[in-house]
Amino acid sequence: NTVYKELLFMRDHSMAIDVNAQPDLDIMTFLLNADVFVTNERRFALRAFDDIWRPRGKRLMTSAEFAEHLASL
Repeated sequence: NTVYKELLFMRDHSMAIDVNAQPDLDIMTFLLNADVFVTNERRFALRAFDDIWRPRGKRLMTSAEFAEHLASL
């Protein structure tokens, strides 16, 4: 998590510091075996998802999309 944050901020100096960056990364690390990441956040978590999870074939859903998916099961 620390390495990713440091590399990200070195790559994009204009990026504002997100106070939720560490909790977002902690959740993503805890859920490494999950197939879907559910979040309504569209800043740091979205960028981290695109960098870390999307290349691994994972899916991103909002809470509304996830609820709709569950209702369809």
